[in-house]
Amino acid sequence: MFKQSVENNDDDSHPFSGETARRAPPELEPTHPHLPPSVLQCPVHSTMRLQAALFIAACLSPAAAIFSDEVNHIDFHHALLGAPSPDSTFFLKPSSSSNASLLYTISEKSIIGAVNPRDGSLIWRQDISRPGSATSGAGILRGLDGNNAVVGAAGDSISSWSAQDGKLIWENRFADGAVADLELLELEDASATSGSRDTIVLTSGEGAAVVRRLDGDSGKTKWEHKDNRFVYHCSQW
Repeated sequence: MFKQSVENNDDDSHPFSGETARRAPPELEPTHPHLPPSVLQCPVHSTMRLQAALFIAACLSPAAAIFSDEVNHIDFHHALLGAPSPDSTFFLKPSSSSNASLLYTISEKSIIGAVNPRDGSLIWRQDISRPGSATSGAGILRGLDGNNAVVGAAGDSISSWSAQDGKLIWENRFADGAVADLELLELEDASATSGSRDTIVLTSGEGAAVVRRLDGDSGKTKWEHKDNRFVYHCSQW
């Protein structure tokens, strides 16, 4: 691999050139298996070329990490909720045993979330919009102290979420119209055994409005009342 060194080195040639290049001691010889002999023959040039190769590799690595169609595309932003709805933003204790309150809100993007008011960090968030559900205006979010859940609605979909960790408790959709309003019952039945309060929900569709009472634990309808005159009178205003 290396040229045999000559004993007489009286000429003016470069110390690393041609036949006058002296062989390095065995313990100092470069032994890199992946570099060509021309690089190994010159320690100075070898170091410079190695540094240049590392620099080019460092420059190319970020560019090779994404595809061209992923440029300027944001997958998600963890803390993003959107513009909050003033009518559906409130403080609430996430459980009856908690002394601290969290800030709950729903945005114009139908995303509900819980925010720590101390430092503004996001505790949890959920997207309550559903495919095929026509949403008109801002969604609705309701909560009540002593209740372990918050209830939100967007379009014809209504769902209940754990106020503490944002896990889904139940979900329901209505075929007779979109949710116009909802409230949680403040008075608890004597037969109730949990911290979940029932929900009163108003849906409005073509030709009728329906008021329902939904079970706080399952979301099933306990009773409903349909009024065909409601939409007719509203359309006259």
